[in-house]
Amino acid sequence: PDPTLKTSFQRVNQQFFYSYLNLPNLRWGQKSFRKLASYNYHTDTVTVSTIFLNAQPKILDYLMYHELLHKDQKFKHKNGRSAYHTREFKEAEKLYPDYKEIETEIASIIKNTRKRWWGWF
Repeated sequence: PDPTLKTSFQRVNQQFFYSYLNLPNLRWGQKSFRKLASYNYHTDTVTVSTIFLNAQPKILDYLMYHELLHKDQKFKHKNGRSAYHTREFKEAEKLYPDYKEIETEIASIIKNTRKRWWGWF
């Protein structure tokens, strides 16, 4: 796996999951502004948008934490539908230190990267 993503996984797994999660497949995806990261249950793969290639570790770790929550909590079935962001999931996501500040920084990264990508100044 990519060393940057592997290091992020190791930090997050140790700090939040007591190192009990097995290493998933880790990869960089496409330059996406909408799908920032994802977890594929079938292939056990965390994919992160390349707009975060040079992001601070705390940003990458937050994205990794979100995706590892999916790995840890799986998904729930209710009335024939799958629920990925349950109330329980959202409560666990808020346990991440400074998550609101980090989400603001992520929004800024998206905005600035879009400007560079599309040549808006």
